[in-house]
Amino acid sequence: MSTEGNPSSKGAPVLTAEPPGQGWPAEHLSPATWRASPLATLVLYAGLAFAVAAAIVALEWALGDPLVPGSPPGTDRSVEDAVWHLASAFAIALPARRRVFLWLFPLLALGLDVDHLFGAVLPTVTGRTDHALLFLVVVGAVTWSVQGRTAALTVGAAFLEHVAIDGGSFPWLGPFVTDRWPIPAWVTLALLVLTAAAVTVAARGPSAIARPTVWAAILTVAIIVFAAFLIIPTYASFLSS
Repeated sequence: MSTEGNPSSKGAPVLTAEPPGQGWPAEHLSPATWRASPLATLVLYAGLAFAVAAAIVALEWALGDPLVPGSPPGTDRSVEDAVWHLASAFAIALPARRRVFLWLFPLLALGLDVDHLFGAVLPTVTGRTDHALLFLVVVGAVTWSVQGRTAALTVGAAFLEHVAIDGGSFPWLGPFVTDRWPIPAWVTLALLVLTAAAVTVAARGPSAIARPTVWAAILTVAIIVFAAFLIIPTYASFLSS
């Protein structure tokens, strides 16, 4: 990784390959920014996942929707689901070619399942309160305002990658509409390509995806993850319903 911005900011991890003045404009580096502390985004994301889930449950209850008691998933199912999310997000982050993304992006993707606390343990209406477009809007806006566009693009991509390979159906318009809709297979593949491209842009700048070799890598990992999603029977036992 290279260093961007003020030369005095030694050791600050920079998540683009473009030198200052190329690609995206250099962003101010400070200890509070995501580029100086990727863990800050992980903590913010998990915190927002919990807070938004709690707020949605409260709103659902206020709108008169009946709360349904939850039940915790089995340990084996939870472990398999976590491994699937971590492995698939790791693969999607490979075209980014930045070591920090190889651990940060999978953990962000897995972080969406913080709402399991409400859907599996505490009463809720839909069961998966953060698996909704409202959460994507909130986490994107808050992350952009607090930590910048690179962080916002990355967390948005992590959300989309997670729901793309989660399986089952979710309340996309919750809490205002509690109906659940599945994601068609072709949308899953499109989202995998989109998220691989987005995380590559976040890591290397927009100019990276102008290269045919980068697109070849993006399409390759997206197709591999999609094929695994379709053909490996083991996945059917733990993908969300």
